[in-house]
Amino acid sequence: MKRKDIIFCLVIIILFFTIRRLPIDVLFHSGKFDAHAKDFKAIIMAIVITGGSYWVARKFNLTGKGGFSGHEKKNYWMLLLPLIFPGIMFGVNIEITCFDDFSAVLIFFSVFLFKGLVEETVFRGVIQGYLLKNYPKRSYHFSCFLSASLFAVCHLTNLEYTVSYNVIIQVIYAFFMGLLFSALLIRTNNVWLLGLVHGLLNSIVTGCETNNHLMSGTGTTSTFFEYVIQMLGVTLIFSPMLFVYWMLIKTIPKSYHN
Repeated sequence: MKRKDIIFCLVIIILFFTIRRLPIDVLFHSGKFDAHAKDFKAIIMAIVITGGSYWVARKFNLTGKGGFSGHEKKNYWMLLLPLIFPGIMFGVNIEITCFDDFSAVLIFFSVFLFKGLVEETVFRGVIQGYLLKNYPKRSYHFSCFLSASLFAVCHLTNLEYTVSYNVIIQVIYAFFMGLLFSALLIRTNNVWLLGLVHGLLNSIVTGCETNNHLMSGTGTTSTFFEYVIQMLGVTLIFSPMLFVYWMLIKTIPKSYHN
């Protein structure tokens, strides 16, 4: 990669995290909004970042390659793939018990849908779109693996909130999902729908409460050897996504995106 392209990707990621950290949640720490201050902040930041991503895409002529326009409607069925796997695997373990009213449910799903949309417009729409546009002679694997790797590595920022073992699990999961989402963007060329699918999947994975310890890292493992075994297990569980990714890329028509 050229230096200017590396700088472009780094600047986009830095802006992404900078905007997310703006302390606008203090505006909601009053009255009935206090309980959902962080949720309202997440939604507002998502709208700002999504709008900014679209502006960048237009500025650098990435709307086509980034999936902001020129959608492949005939391939929309492919967006069901993440909801089938790992969606069903996580969905059967979800136990939602802490929603006491409709507004709480609405806020919960809104936050996740917006977060998914943000991550897709930034990492797939802008970054992957930029790579596809500026490296047309490279295989699709180049842009997919690079955008998925950046997406995964950025999850290391969660070290601020949880222990390293949990974060490593998240990084592994994010890399596999990043590859799948990258391939789906190329096939559907619709970053908007992909973002909503991403958000819906995240809401299924997280839930309000869940009995699944795979992503939460709340199991009883304590030794380094047990950590390694469990991380290898997570890698094995999600490895089928590599096959799905490979099939999605392999079956791209030769005339695709000319």
